[in-house]
Amino acid sequence: MSAVVNRPTNATVSNADSINSTSEVRRSCHMLMADPPVDSNLDEPVDGATCVCSDGSRTVGISSSALDSLATQIASKIQQSKATIAEWDEDGWHYTGRSYKRSALAPGQVDANRVERVLLYILALDVINFCFWPTSDTSARHSSSSTHPEINLLEYEHLATALRLAAQCDDKMHPGCTAEETYAFSPRNLMNITPSNLESMLRRHLPENPPSCDGIYVIPNLNERARLLNELGRGLLIHFGGSATALLQSCARDRERPSARRLVDILISTFRGFRDEAIDERLGRQVCFYKRAQICVGDIWAAFGRGQRGSAFADFDDIDKLTTFADYRVPQLLRQVGVLRYSPGLADCIDRKEEIVAGTLHELYIRGGTVVAVERLVAAVKVKLNDSNADQALIDEINATLIDWHLWQVGERLNRVGELKPHHRTRTIFY
Repeated sequence: MSAVVNRPTNATVSNADSINSTSEVRRSCHMLMADPPVDSNLDEPVDGATCVCSDGSRTVGISSSALDSLATQIASKIQQSKATIAEWDEDGWHYTGRSYKRSALAPGQVDANRVERVLLYILALDVINFCFWPTSDTSARHSSSSTHPEINLLEYEHLATALRLAAQCDDKMHPGCTAEETYAFSPRNLMNITPSNLESMLRRHLPENPPSCDGIYVIPNLNERARLLNELGRGLLIHFGGSATALLQSCARDRERPSARRLVDILISTFRGFRDEAIDERLGRQVCFYKRAQICVGDIWAAFGRGQRGSAFADFDDIDKLTTFADYRVPQLLRQVGVLRYSPGLADCIDRKEEIVAGTLHELYIRGGTVVAVERLVAAVKVKLNDSNADQALIDEINATLIDWHLWQVGERLNRVGELKPHHRTRTIFY
């Protein structure tokens, strides 16, 4: 867990909120967005106004008018559908264990094994769910043509699907086999996986590289991905008896219902790869995001919680305490619709696809602005639904996780048809 640092007086985090990982994310992001901007028009565009420079450092702003417009659109969609704004497995990319069978086992044991397998899949997926853009020379080494060496066609959907297919390989193995021996993501197999093993496992389930030079499917940072899977397997064996179910159950200890915030705390304290933190070297401030740890908890909630899948140990009573998962696509979309506004220098850097070094102010402000903007968006959507007399159950369900999924899915659709400006590029294992 991150160290406690001074809480700024202008942060909107309640003093009654205990110090934990998700409250530290909010503290960090509100602290960043309280910095003075580089120009006075950054937070709200003014028609006909010229850029007025200031002595501030913040290069990312939030437009209240654009945010209000986006909240209206989202609230209208919820009202029209009378249903949740987004589903985790809307496109069927993820492993659900539905095809898992073992005729020699009692039904209860099959169900328990299925839960364990899905949990291990989610943990493995979110451990390596980062940085889908490779450097040019990385792509060139795997491409027969260097005409467009920077174009990597690999996206999250390909990674999630490849891991799902790998997970399904032993779903219908003969009765004598156990999950520990055959399951690709058993803790012992994860602990021993090598970069070459990982590439072979994923490669056979990825689309074939197209014959043209339009792009290729490259799995960047294989060494880091394998290392993080090793860490996951080893941590499960050492701390939880090799059981992902035991890890999940530990977040409900001494509570009537499990805690999403506690599970985030457990993940970042047990597995170093989840510790998505930085130091603002200019002022010596600690900044926390915990993107992959939070999205992992959100994925588990989606797979087992939300009241409809019968797994009470993932029915978190504080899922609304998670923040948005600050990555590439969500700020990319928020910029496109005008909610996030970048200084001219930062916008030019991103549009020219220049790399932004992890932990630098530009990157911290992009991610901090994303968290604060989505937090404000959640509140605005709730207000609009309440004003329109929407069903209270719909209002109560709105949280940063669901809004994040919606924004991410919209961003994915627009990106596929080339309607988004470039995303920022940061080489990191955290997103």
